[in-house]
Amino acid sequence: MSLLALGRASEVVVPAVLDWAFDNSSSCAEAAARPDFGCASRHSECLNSTGSAYGYVCRCRHGYQGNPYVKDGCTSPRGRRPAWTIFAMGLGIGIFLLVLVLATIFATKSLKDHRAKKMKEHFFKQNRGLLLQQLVDKDIAERMIFSLEELEKATNRFDKARILGGGGHGMVYKGITSDQHVVAIKRSKLVIQREIDGFINEVAILSQINHRNVVKLFGCCLETEVPLLVYEFIPNGTLYAHLHVDGPLSLPWQDRLRIAFEVASSLSYLHSAASTSIVHRDIKTSNILLDDRLIAKVSDFGASREISIERSGLTTAIQGTFGYLVPEYYYTRKVMSTVLVLSSWNC
Repeated sequence: MSLLALGRASEVVVPAVLDWAFDNSSSCAEAAARPDFGCASRHSECLNSTGSAYGYVCRCRHGYQGNPYVKDGCTSPRGRRPAWTIFAMGLGIGIFLLVLVLATIFATKSLKDHRAKKMKEHFFKQNRGLLLQQLVDKDIAERMIFSLEELEKATNRFDKARILGGGGHGMVYKGITSDQHVVAIKRSKLVIQREIDGFINEVAILSQINHRNVVKLFGCCLETEVPLLVYEFIPNGTLYAHLHVDGPLSLPWQDRLRIAFEVASSLSYLHSAASTSIVHRDIKTSNILLDDRLIAKVSDFGASREISIERSGLTTAIQGTFGYLVPEYYYTRKVMSTVLVLSSWNC
């Protein structure tokens, strides 16, 4: 061989392959049952050899590295965990966060419900005390009480579609009670002591009145800051709406005279026939309702006052609607039945 050929031969690279296996007569299944099984690490796995050497070899499982032939030889590099461990941890954290969110929502709702219950109890005790102070018959207060839940159900949670009318002080809703009675529910807009006193006063007044031409009060709800009042439902609206229309007269003169007589009859009852004389102080056509037979019903007794039969009048702060009260009331501030009658028909 020439020197040139020898030099070229020295540059030839020949690969070396190391191929070995445990016991060329055993498979993994057979070797695992023997006490001298070579895969000593608990994170190792056995593979049947498929190379030139027959038997089995060991290797570390996925996610581990090291020597599988030594006890605890396969370790997780730098705290690296296998995929199933990461998945299990993620699942556990997810479940924990879900439980935490649900527990927070439940606790918040429970706290809110507890506060609402406490407020209902507070308003009930407060309003019931005010009502009992004005009622002679204490049993009336117990028999006339509705729960807030019942009235919310009756009005579909005070749906705007149920509004019958209202003004600056409150709204009136149409409701259907659990026994299928149609009622009108008065709800105040203003949360001030004067409104509370007016609603309580109206309950106290109407609970003593039984007259066909006075709107009937079924009861009240004391679980709100300003009580809710529940009346009989009067379907034909106010006298004001019937008198102030464009076009032909909606009420014949015969009906107008009858309505005037019915209102006068109710005022006479309030002033002299009731056990205590009651002065309405805000009689006007918008406070006179008409039922399905156009029978008059006097309503809105929030400004009313009781006067002892022996007294001719009572001096109070001015209440009522301007334009519907006679001039001397502004000067004397004395509530008398004559003032009420003279102001009744300023339509």
